Amino acid sequence: MPGASRDWNTLEIKRMTSDWGYSEEGLKHYTACRTIGPIVVDGRLDEPSWQHAVRSPRFEDLEEPDRPALFDTRAAVLWDDDYLYVGFWVEDPDVRATYTERDSMICEENDVEVFITGKDSYYEFELNPLGTIMERFYVWQNAYVEGGFDAHPEFDLQGTDLVDTLGGIKTGHAHPRGRRWAFRQWDLPGLKWAVHVDGTINDPTDRDRGWTAEIAFPWQGLKHLADGRSLPAREGDVWRMDFSRFHWIDEGGFRTCPGWAWNSHGIYDSHIPDRFSVIHFSEKAVGGSERRATGGEPEATSGETSSHEAQAGVIGSGHPTTVTRTRQAEQAEQTLRYRCKRTRDDLVVDGDLAEETWALAERSALFSDHTGARALFDTTAAMAWDDQGLYIGFWLEDRDIQATQAKPAHEVREDSHVGVLITGPGAYYDLAVNPLGATSEMCYIWKEAYRDDDRFHVPEFDLAVHRPEVLGGHTRTDISAMRWAFSDWRMPGLRAGVRVDGEPGRRHRVDRGWTVELALPWAGLKWLADGQDAELADGQVGGQIYEQTAAPVPGDIWRISLVRRQVIDQRGQRWQATWTWQPLVLVDGRMPETHLELELVSSGA
Repeated sequence: MPGASRDWNTLEIKRMTSDWGYSEEGLKHYTACRTIGPIVVDGRLDEPSWQHAVRSPRFEDLEEPDRPALFDTRAAVLWDDDYLYVGFWVEDPDVRATYTERDSMICEENDVEVFITGKDSYYEFELNPLGTIMERFYVWQNAYVEGGFDAHPEFDLQGTDLVDTLGGIKTGHAHPRGRRWAFRQWDLPGLKWAVHVDGTINDPTDRDRGWTAEIAFPWQGLKHLADGRSLPAREGDVWRMDFSRFHWIDEGGFRTCPGWAWNSHGIYDSHIPDRFSVIHFSEKAVGGSERRATGGEPEATSGETSSHEAQAGVIGSGHPTTVTRTRQAEQAEQTLRYRCKRTRDDLVVDGDLAEETWALAERSALFSDHTGARALFDTTAAMAWDDQGLYIGFWLEDRDIQATQAKPAHEVREDSHVGVLITGPGAYYDLAVNPLGATSEMCYIWKEAYRDDDRFHVPEFDLAVHRPEVLGGHTRTDISAMRWAFSDWRMPGLRAGVRVDGEPGRRHRVDRGWTVELALPWAGLKWLADGQDAELADGQVGGQIYEQTAAPVPGDIWRISLVRRQVIDQRGQRWQATWTWQPLVLVDGRMPETHLELELVSSGA
């Protein structure tokens, strides 16, 4: 009876979230509408029904409520007389997957997941970008006999090694209701699924857009979860479902796998039906005026792709599913020399990068790590020069801007920051700038050069006064690999401007990024000039070196490294990843022989 079904749903929502000590606070509600035409399960989500469907809010952290997923992830639900449909839109700059065998532990790599629960059991579905799936059916042990599951051969506990006991999760969390039987051999009859990938799988050198997933769950296959509810659903019926994503982040020598879900669970555990979202079913066709998704709004689709298709799995109906892959035409070559053009603009250096100079300047390829893998967030840079100085611009995508240090200090380097290293004979300069505009400057002089070169015998580098730190080499301990590190040296005339599109340190919002604009005066770089101009080459040494005003000339070559160090804060782990314009042999950027060659040219930018 419809009335009985609705009563059960109302009571069940209360019971599931209160009997076992879980709060109803923050539970997301969504209205699933009927389709307005046939759905072809091809993973593209391009039918009118999907275009009109209300998407969920951006997924939030599984453990930390209201903290948005690092990469945009959304879902939507539709239905007709035969199927319950779920669609996922997954942003992913580097699509990865390796498991191809059905019922592998898909959760050990990137996937999307759907859980559907009844009163005494629930179903788990996992899907990776290769189209590989894993299914499990769980029955609470205290309801196995009372709920009648023992009468069904598919849930027979005898004579099989395909039944596990699920208690707590590795985090130490155990559900108060106790243990569950996990039926690993159970398959939902008639299930269909497909994936469409906008990018290339397992190629970290290019930039992917993401992937979409489409699943059709036959209503009749959900009979063990119905508990008296109509199949298919009726107007006013309520089901509890969970929609989540697990995404491995492997950057800077650290690896972690945050979970993102439509509804946060407050703990790293997907198996909490009490925290599943509340799905209301409506007989209205999708696109009607009474659609609703708490906190959500329609979003544009990811756009067109030119693609080829590769068979990657088998759907429940026996037909092959397809994974669509797109290889980016652009394969940026590693840049070893940059032709830096003279600017005619009077640059303001406010961080906006709005002058024509920056619109016309040649941008770098996307920054990458020392293995050649593209940075997690898009990062590019460009440079220009005039008679007064060298100008550097950075464009930095950043979903989670991390910065706390607002004044110049060495601690700036513990925040996310950009770095500039400029090298000369016997020395190099290291600048860091964080999203708050704070700077940290270091001057390094090789011990051999300090001993033999009179250029460094000036008050600015007096060892007795400044007491610099001694920095050793990474592979050698002799004097040729050791440097004096002057942490209190400041470049005269340095200017730095930063513009932030976001709020640094605000965990509960999604940032867009930040831009940096730097002006490094030639007068402050004379001690690194390596005889680039005639006056410096004619023997100007010692304290006079800072009085030189002669500008560089076209054809001069400088060695420079542009670096981004990004704080990644996920799952209670906080570390820095390093990405650079030029390829590095090691993560350490203090290797002048790996720096970019900067050639000054006369053509206007």
